[in-house]
Amino acid sequence: MQGLRSLAVAGLLAAGLVSGQTTSTQCVKGLKIFVGRGTGEPLVDAQNKDTTLVSETGLGNNTRGLGETGKLLVPIFDKIPDSNYTAILYPASNGRRGTNESNYFESVVNGTEMARKAMTEYATACPDGKMAWIGYSQGAQIISNSLCGMPVIWAQFMSNPSLPGMVSLTQPLPTNVTKNVIATLLLGDPSHKNGTNYNYGSHNLTGDGVFYRGDTSACEALGKRIRSYCDAGDPFCDVGPAYSDAHGRYVKNHKDEFVDYIVEQWSNGGETGEVSTTTTRSGASPSTTGDAGSGAPGLAKASGFAVILSLVSFLLI
Repeated sequence: MQGLRSLAVAGLLAAGLVSGQTTSTQCVKGLKIFVGRGTGEPLVDAQNKDTTLVSETGLGNNTRGLGETGKLLVPIFDKIPDSNYTAILYPASNGRRGTNESNYFESVVNGTEMARKAMTEYATACPDGKMAWIGYSQGAQIISNSLCGMPVIWAQFMSNPSLPGMVSLTQPLPTNVTKNVIATLLLGDPSHKNGTNYNYGSHNLTGDGVFYRGDTSACEALGKRIRSYCDAGDPFCDVGPAYSDAHGRYVKNHKDEFVDYIVEQWSNGGETGEVSTTTTRSGASPSTTGDAGSGAPGLAKASGFAVILSLVSFLLI
């Protein structure tokens, strides 16, 4: 059985159905999965010994940009034939001192722009193609920014900031792009906000994410098509007195649940649930950096005055 499974996956490879971002406009009969890796996760993840996508198919460098979430793909592909993935190859950086990396804010804006472009291109080329999105840490933030709108304060970190560009990024992607998004998984999202209808995980309601989203209505309008997992003690999505290694354990702790959710949404055609379809601009509170290693950088919430000052500064440029 194992040999047949490996042979079947190899057949997908030969047919070009498991691919990187260069084939993002290739329509598939199954599910197109877009992946956003977390801060510091390498573009090439061949050393990830637990990733069956690597060990069983020999993909090697073709696993570019998957990170931890690559462990979810083969189990999903097993249950949804003729599927493939596209990794968002954004910097996923934290801009530590002494490096030439983009800072976290620039990286998020870059990733948001790339994610929106990838989704729009696929929806345009494949109007009936079903999509799912999986993002971890910073990768979750760029996906929630795309589906729910990027907080206006981040616009100053665009490579070529302009008022039209800022307005575009702060709006959720239009429904003609997102109508075929059947499922979204946000894991350890720094823009996590307590008290929403799409919260999952074991977060203990002691705090929001370091970049918590002020307006969650556009996310909530997606209904069952979005889940944000935040476990208690995660210092990036559950800022509070208790800290743990929860930020790095989402796939390990919830793998089967993640796979079942996406497969169920595929089976029911992307059920939305009874929710409002109102979409409004999102907001959040940016913060300052503390070097906390992989995942979103450790951040302290900025004051409302600092947010207003930054907005005024941008508009006066």
